[in-house]
Amino acid sequence: MRVAIGNKLIHMKKNPNKYICIHGHFYQPPRENAWLEQIEVQESAAPFHDWNERISDECYGPNAYARILNEEGKIMDITNNYERISFNMGPTLLSWMELERPETYRLILQADKNSRKKFDGHGSAIAQVYNHLIMPLASKRDKETQIKWGIYDFEQRFQRKSEGMWLAETAVDLETLKCLADQGIEYTILAPNQARRFKGDGDWQNGINPNFPYKVHLGDNRFITIFFYNGHVSQKIAFGGLLNDGKLFAYNLLAGFSTTQYSPELLHVATDGESYGHHHRQGEMALAYCLYYLEEFSDAQLANYGYFLSKNEVMYEAEIHDNSSWSCAHGIERWKSNCGCHTGGEESWSQEWRTPLRDGLNWLKFELDKRYEDKMKEFHSDPWGIRNSFIEAVFQYEERDYASFFEKHFPHLSEKIWTNVIRLLEMQRNGMLMFTSCGWFFNDASGIETVQILQYANRAIQLAERGDDLSLEEDFLEILAEGKSNIEEHGTIKDIYLQAVSPKRMTLSKVGMHYAVNVLFAENPKTLQVFNYNIQTSDLIRHRAGQQVFCIGRAVINSKITLSVKHLSFVVLYLGNHHIIGGTSDDYDKVNHEEIVDRLSSKFQNSYITSTIHDIHQYFGNTHFSFFDLMKDEQTKVLKEVIAVNVKDAVNSIDRIAQQNYSLLNLMRRQQLVVPHILWQNLVSKLEHDLRNALTEWSETGEDKALFETLEELIKWDIFPSKNYDFKAANALRKVISGGLFDSEKGVELLERFKKLKMEVELIHLQNLVFTKLKDGEDGAWTSLGEKISLEIQEVEV
Repeated sequence: MRVAIGNKLIHMKKNPNKYICIHGHFYQPPRENAWLEQIEVQESAAPFHDWNERISDECYGPNAYARILNEEGKIMDITNNYERISFNMGPTLLSWMELERPETYRLILQADKNSRKKFDGHGSAIAQVYNHLIMPLASKRDKETQIKWGIYDFEQRFQRKSEGMWLAETAVDLETLKCLADQGIEYTILAPNQARRFKGDGDWQNGINPNFPYKVHLGDNRFITIFFYNGHVSQKIAFGGLLNDGKLFAYNLLAGFSTTQYSPELLHVATDGESYGHHHRQGEMALAYCLYYLEEFSDAQLANYGYFLSKNEVMYEAEIHDNSSWSCAHGIERWKSNCGCHTGGEESWSQEWRTPLRDGLNWLKFELDKRYEDKMKEFHSDPWGIRNSFIEAVFQYEERDYASFFEKHFPHLSEKIWTNVIRLLEMQRNGMLMFTSCGWFFNDASGIETVQILQYANRAIQLAERGDDLSLEEDFLEILAEGKSNIEEHGTIKDIYLQAVSPKRMTLSKVGMHYAVNVLFAENPKTLQVFNYNIQTSDLIRHRAGQQVFCIGRAVINSKITLSVKHLSFVVLYLGNHHIIGGTSDDYDKVNHEEIVDRLSSKFQNSYITSTIHDIHQYFGNTHFSFFDLMKDEQTKVLKEVIAVNVKDAVNSIDRIAQQNYSLLNLMRRQQLVVPHILWQNLVSKLEHDLRNALTEWSETGEDKALFETLEELIKWDIFPSKNYDFKAANALRKVISGGLFDSEKGVELLERFKKLKMEVELIHLQNLVFTKLKDGEDGAWTSLGEKISLEIQEVEV
């Protein structure tokens, strides 16, 4: 016997004139701190660390493992949706995903490979302009760089050329289309309202039929193909409830064909990919069932755009509306004016702030470009060509390959000069990132997306002003001051910049500050890495006096991004709780440093704390810092270290009280007597703490003895863990599975205990694992486990 999952039907005979394509635009704005290249905690995404994590778990991952349910609600198949749709993934999102969600990333790349087999060599993934700026509002130079960077990123990841390219917000003008064609792009996708008129063999007519592709002539006997998606069905997917029912989704697609077909038609739709799971919970399941239904029960054949073009001739010509988009009824005004498009807020709110934001960034970009061109000519004869090539280094997201980049493009430069070149190129990179479209999209200038692009502006200014008398920030802020937030306490965009962005600006001295704080608690401080900086330490001294800790030393800090280097001395004093006093300085040579070390160490060891603090301010007064100067994630790290000590003391006390009263409480429980609330709450706290520790141990080692013992205790006492343990258990289960540590023999027992404790643990990762095992022919415990997690299992003769 062997075990099979679900059942497969014979495909219905397909009509050669009926094609269906579903396109998903999967994208997140870059969220990384402009100096650290890491995403800081975003409270609005809780319980996840940030929005990338949250949306990945709600959408990107689930679409790679999308469930198809039978009428009884059991899983009869798990499919990779990306294999059978057309999609684009933003390069900045994929850079994050490669590091933080490698399994989802791998499955997306594999889906494109599989789609090539399905669609005669035409992959379903297409490229995207690099960082989602509004192309008609960009200079031709920036358009070219965005396209070239997007193509390079795509080709490195998917190992093939892209036939199409997605434009941010489908915003388009004729120059953008010409730039696409110049780089070998064959087609793009636009909204139907972006078509001005069309013609076949006769005269021009208004509008278009979205079931056909169109040529847009670009001059010089060149053209590019445009697919204008079906707006009616796309709207119903995004906002009309089609993702509540996969079969209804399929019916709506099939209803879009002409009643009389004389030539091949492509019924195609396009929406944000996040509709499938994030905007609409379990939307990926509706998509999966829709695709299944179309393949098994309809006469239409699934296609992607490249496949359709390879089979059918483009019969019609179209003209576009310049400066149009899919998400602004006023063209592209949403990204520069108060056009009326917004995402909510109070009735009295306006988006007048968009104009000064656009004006300020345009002014800044002009100044940055002038400086870049003048300075880069000192190193290279083609400044803008070398910017186009910078993606070769930027693509190496975790560890940039500067050696190959400089060997290829600057063979005459010594390594000592590399930093000067990189700073100019990084200034340009941030100068494009600051135009990421999301900064204007939402309802107020104080939103995290607008603050994010202002960070990139700040970073670009910092790089531009370095080493010269050039001053850009004051004039920039004067323009921003014209834009007002709808929330009175936030003031103007200038105020938002000064309050939410300027304090984030990182210098190598600030990196030294964060390093010094990390040294306080690290077991081996000389091996620490801080953000995207390499740090070498010398002359490190650390003294303890009870809870108080004193550290002083010297460090060499090297930026992985710009290769900048700084030598500095640092000191930090921890007084308990969140009380931290410290400073950095680059003014002291080795002799002076040793004198300061002797003086401060002696005072601390003799408990002259007030005098120690006085001397820290005296010697490091210009760059002193406290807990409140740390980045939010670093503050959290410090608090966790501090709280860990207090928690340990509290846990010891709770354990002692629980042990002392355990027999008594057990007797009272058996006799059905009322247990004193304070003692009962003590027992609950102890067992929940034990559960947290047991889940951590299980997730890291696969050892489940403590977990089962704790679950048994909770069951015995009828204690149901608080709901946040559902998330903790699901997270631990994911880690155990990804680490290959899951024990199938004990899996059923584990699920039964979770059920008894009314824990609603997300089983998506376990379902994926069990489904894969059963498809590979394994049975036994895997079969029993599959029945427990709603897989439809059949026994089939070999």
